[in-house]
Amino acid sequence: SGLMGTFCFVLLQRFTSVESSLLIGLLFQFSCISIAIIGVLLARNPLMTATLMIVGVIPSRIGLWVADLATIQLFQRTVDEDLRGRVGGVQTSISS
Repeated sequence: SGLMGTFCFVLLQRFTSVESSLLIGLLFQFSCISIAIIGVLLARNPLMTATLMIVGVIPSRIGLWVADLATIQLFQRTVDEDLRGRVGGVQTSISS
């Protein structure tokens, strides 16, 4: 899903801005995860639940990857060079 997300990000960049790519990635991720959640809540058959989980979660990773690449690019474009180390350190400590 990482390679597919990278490919989708590059394709989106040809037609939209970084901000729009971020929004599209997050909306795609949310839509796919919604399928998985609906599957867990509504499906009565365990096989159907598992299928909807797989169909929802795996493609959602593509949206996550697109959003991650857009966030990194926005970070590099908007944060001044002398502040990137500090901001990146705080971001890493929050993520850990």
